[in-house]
Amino acid sequence: MIGLWPARPRPLTRRLKCLEQHQERRARASRASANADRGIEARASVPFGYAHPSVGNSNGLRASTIWAKHRWKSREGLMATPGQLVKCIAEALGIPEPSVVQYDRLLAENGLRSKGGRGTSAAKVTAVDAANLLIAIMGSPVTGASIKPAIEICKTYGRLPVKVGQPSEYAKTFRSLGLTTLSKLPTSHTLRDGIAALIEAASVGESLIIDCEDDEGLVSGPETDWHVGIRLDGPTPWADITADASAGEFTHGKYARLVYHNIRRAPGGAFKRRVEDFHQTRTITFKTIRRIGALLAPIDAARGTKAAA
Repeated sequence: MIGLWPARPRPLTRRLKCLEQHQERRARASRASANADRGIEARASVPFGYAHPSVGNSNGLRASTIWAKHRWKSREGLMATPGQLVKCIAEALGIPEPSVVQYDRLLAENGLRSKGGRGTSAAKVTAVDAANLLIAIMGSPVTGASIKPAIEICKTYGRLPVKVGQPSEYAKTFRSLGLTTLSKLPTSHTLRDGIAALIEAASVGESLIIDCEDDEGLVSGPETDWHVGIRLDGPTPWADITADASAGEFTHGKYARLVYHNIRRAPGGAFKRRVEDFHQTRTITFKTIRRIGALLAPIDAARGTKAAA
């Protein structure tokens, strides 16, 4: 009889739920791997000299309060430093680390990277810091001095506005493709915001989901990294962020794209043509973003877990 039996859940919805659980396990493994690379245990251990919450104390404070305080301090110690970010990006992009150090130093001197002291008070980098460093490197010219104009390049490309109407058009698509953090970007945002959101997505274990519609079913993880990319064009500043789960066919619902530029339209409605004939394009994939996200995962672990919930 109609109405007596509940409707069966859609197979795709059930598979997506299983894949989300799988991505969560991947994220935990990624954070544990990042901690292991730095010689830090993935699980929180009891600091030497401090009692476990179950052990009584005689200083007038509850043991759970003391434990929470020192556990928070140990979490702060997991935050990535500028040196670790520089090394990560140099290895991911395959460029000399001293060159990345020069970019990073310029950004710090001009207020485009978090600052701090030395040792335990050293600066802790964020997704925005990583986005600024990527923009400065990717937007640098192929001719002449590439590091000297890094600040102006970072500011120019970083504040490129998203093309009007695109965020609302692709928000649902990014969400269905597994990149939920990108789908939450406001209608009016910049390239810096978009790259930082993509890094934050990687730090909480998000990844592109491709429905192969065959025996393979849903595919996600490192094998789909090549289908998500960031592209910067020059010398006229222009950029985009793409996620393609359509195997290059740009099928509606399987392809999402955010375009950033401030090129004005000509009186006839078309965009003005570039005067210069020289053109350069630089791209990176989610492979680099995933490595940066794994480095920053301990920073945003608590916040990302809350967001996912």
